[in-house]
Amino acid sequence: MKKRNAALGAVLWITMFSTGFSLQAQSRAGKGFRGNMPDSTGVQARVERMTADLSLDQTQKAKLMKLEQAHYTEMRARRSDMHSSREAHRAEVEKIREQHKADLKQILTEEQYARWEATHQQRVRERRHDGSGQGRGGERMRGNRGGGNY
Repeated sequence: MKKRNAALGAVLWITMFSTGFSLQAQSRAGKGFRGNMPDSTGVQARVERMTADLSLDQTQKAKLMKLEQAHYTEMRARRSDMHSSREAHRAEVEKIREQHKADLKQILTEEQYARWEATHQQRVRERRHDGSGQGRGGERMRGNRGGGNY
C-alpha cells in the first residue's frame, strides 16, 4: 500500500511539474527574442498604433506597413543567424536600425518623425528600467549585489 501511494505521489508530482513547464512555454509563445520581438501580427498592430499616434494618411500607412514588414523579416533573419561574433552581430543590428530610421524619416513628415522619435526614446528608457532584466537598469540585472552603476 505504501509503495502504491509513493508511486501515485510521484506520478502526481511529475504531472504537476510538467504541466507547469507547459503553461510557462505557452505564456511565452510568440514573444520571440527576449520576449519583445513582434510576430507578423505585432507588425500590423504596431503600424495601426503608429497610424493613430502620428495621424498618418493612407499612403504613409501603406509605405510604413511595407517598411515594417521588411524590417521585421530582416531582423528576424539576423537574429536567427548568430554565426558571427557578438560585436559583429551588434554592429550589424545597429546598422539595420539606423537604416530603418532613415527609411522612416522618408515616410514621415518632420513633425511626425519628431513625435515618433520622442515616443521611441521613452519606450527605450522604459524597457531598460522596467525590471525585466533587459538593459542595464533592470532590477533583475542588478539583483542584490549592491546595485552598482553598470
